[in-house]
Amino acid sequence: MKTFGLILLDIHPKSRLIIGNNVQLISDKRRYGTSLYSPVKIKTYSSSSEVIIEDNVGLNGTNITSRSCRIVIGEKTVIAGNCTIMDSDFHNLWPPEERLSFSGEQSDKDVTIGKNVWIGLGSIILKGVSIGDNSVIAAGSVVVNAIPSNSLAGGNPAQIISILG
Repeated sequence: MKTFGLILLDIHPKSRLIIGNNVQLISDKRRYGTSLYSPVKIKTYSSSSEVIIEDNVGLNGTNITSRSCRIVIGEKTVIAGNCTIMDSDFHNLWPPEERLSFSGEQSDKDVTIGKNVWIGLGSIILKGVSIGDNSVIAAGSVVVNAIPSNSLAGGNPAQIISILG
């Protein structure tokens, strides 16, 4: 693993964080080449939390938060600057008077990002999402549903723009 700049790890003592070989964690804006709003941050909240980063992955100012589920980033995936990946909404959505209350972990869902995926600058990957191998997520996308392999997807919410290859 190679690190550039400050890396923030806040790992629950009974959760699992696995980082593969030749992973690059980049928080240094001089190393990245454009603006990074924050350092790489990986946080797990509970004993059931898992974050698995496979071999040859690049993270750039990425924020990964696992409250109670598994987040997997497949090998040779590159995540551009200022992206967020999370397995939970964290707060109740409805009714409005309960928005300051934490929602239960039963609503949390795994996130799986396949191999050779490229996630563009400032994208957000939300709970329950799977992104297939070799896909590209356009900059600024909000991914809320599954994206099949070999796809270019973008927008808010992200939709398939084209099939690659």
